Amino acid sequence: MAILMITAGGILAQTTFASLRGTIHDAADAAIANATVIVKNSATGVFRDTLSDATGAWAAFNLPPSRYEVTIAAPGFATERRTDVELTVNAEEVLDFSLNPSTVQSTVDAHAEARGIDLESAAIREVEDARVVRELPLNGRDWTALTLLAPGVSAIRTQNALNGSNSNRGSRGFGSAVTVGGTRPTQNSYLVDGISQNDYTNGAPGGALGLALGVDAIEEFSVLINNYSAAYGGASGGVINAVSRSGTSALHGDLYEFLRNDKLDARNFFDGQKPPLRRNQFGAALWRKVMRLESTRFRYRDRTDDSRLDRVHQLQGRLADGFRKQGDEGMREVRNAIRILAVDDHPMFRDGLAAILATQRDMNLVAQAANGREAIQQFRHHRPDITLMDLQMPEMNGLDAMVAIRGEFPEAKIIILTTYGSDAPGALKLGARAYVLKAQLDRELLGTIRSVYAGN
Repeated sequence: MAILMITAGGILAQTTFASLRGTIHDAADAAIANATVIVKNSATGVFRDTLSDATGAWAAFNLPPSRYEVTIAAPGFATERRTDVELTVNAEEVLDFSLNPSTVQSTVDAHAEARGIDLESAAIREVEDARVVRELPLNGRDWTALTLLAPGVSAIRTQNALNGSNSNRGSRGFGSAVTVGGTRPTQNSYLVDGISQNDYTNGAPGGALGLALGVDAIEEFSVLINNYSAAYGGASGGVINAVSRSGTSALHGDLYEFLRNDKLDARNFFDGQKPPLRRNQFGAALWRKVMRLESTRFRYRDRTDDSRLDRVHQLQGRLADGFRKQGDEGMREVRNAIRILAVDDHPMFRDGLAAILATQRDMNLVAQAANGREAIQQFRHHRPDITLMDLQMPEMNGLDAMVAIRGEFPEAKIIILTTYGSDAPGALKLGARAYVLKAQLDRELLGTIRSVYAGN
């Protein structure tokens, strides 16, 4: 059983790094064992060494995307070095060496040649390097928009706008949705340094502004369209695989600001006057080498201010008072709204609820709880108008928490959130005012909250 569990854990691993392998033989095509292989990152100076086995085979794994210098040395043979070996995200390159006998110390230098055909993988993929990521003009500086450069990738034209008036966008994710090879947007997988970036709806990553900032923090990324390996479980669409920038052996930095303003825009044919627009995106990046640790470090900061879009203020993981556009005057805080407590043991689900509620002018998420005990404490402290309660939670489940809350506060209005409709009758008998299936949140949640709040 222990072996099975370890194997299952390994299957889940997903990596953005590259690998390099090959064979070493002499002029007679005989394998050279115990040859020293040194793989050096040309940008950082960090190197890795290994030995060839009895068959002459060697391999180096988990190499960050960069240009490398590979050196092969064996007793009785001339040392061979190949420079400018470029490895991209998830590349699996093969580099074979043929050493010539030599009685004197000598080195043969050669430049690696790019191959036109990938001999190691049948996956269809497109790689965008650092220059493309940072220098192509991007509306909003959203690096995920560059996925549209890959063949077979199309934007979803029917995605709801981020205007603060449609909760359906919040329930389907704020990121810019794309279809890869005709699949659904929620079937795609977004990875940065091997960590999933999919949001609470399993959609494209994006904040309240609908953007995934961080262009200057991305070294390069690839779009795997199909036929990718089993390492990318959890995706039946495309795999957008990015790797973050790292430091180099020299000190570098960027300081920038991108400006969009209505003073620079022409009037739309259908507009009586130009709508106001003031967008400022500014940030800084710094990368350097930490000499004592022989490692590299990268620091990045990016911020966007946009006068046209709603803003959601977040503090310690909890979305507070909603904001909404008020004509051309900007935003103002919503007061006298329905005060809501959200209770669920999954942080991503609570974030999804928060995003939906933040788009509603008459609703205010005042607190969150991860289990029944926390729910009781938060209810005592905040006395919310509506409590959204999950049933299956650790420590204390939703039914026990609801009974305890109503025992202390009989007027409490609790709406049950459940995956199965069969759970609803028991919850209603114990005092729940209503229930909503989690699969129908985008259609029923907001109306149910208003109805229960009104006493229906």
